Amino acid sequence: MKLTFKYKTRASTKWEYQNLALDDFFDLEDGAAAHINSIQKNWHLDEYISLDKKELMFVYVKLEDGTETREYKQTYWNEGKNIAIERTDEGNEYYRELIVSVLNSREEEAASQTLRLVLNRENIVPVYHGFFTDEADGIQTESRINLDAFKIPDQ
Repeated sequence: MKLTFKYKTRASTKWEYQNLALDDFFDLEDGAAAHINSIQKNWHLDEYISLDKKELMFVYVKLEDGTETREYKQTYWNEGKNIAIERTDEGNEYYRELIVSVLNSREEEAASQTLRLVLNRENIVPVYHGFFTDEADGIQTESRINLDAFKIPDQ
């Protein structure tokens, strides 16, 4: 499998390439081989880079495994507090989703919200919209918008 990992900072117009071994990118069991569906060690790609995410603008990862390809594109704004994540799978099956995480600026609102969208060839389907609030006791609570109308009935 081939792994391409690159990023752009706010201070540069050029992509910086990061050499990353597959066993550093994936959370593999001892002796296990990496494949396109292996679990990543970190969901946020900025966690693989030794920079503050305030400095990042874009991160791009491409995994190629024979006929299967997976791409991740992440965009950062608002000093790294907001992020858009796009995942695209091509090969035996096509899959595309967009996740947007936004930190709210007003204290009376939830601390952040996350929106997850599946980008089909003919439509965009919201599959998750959640609000996260940091409580005084340090616990984070979650509330969700009901998106049942978008679920595909069992066939």
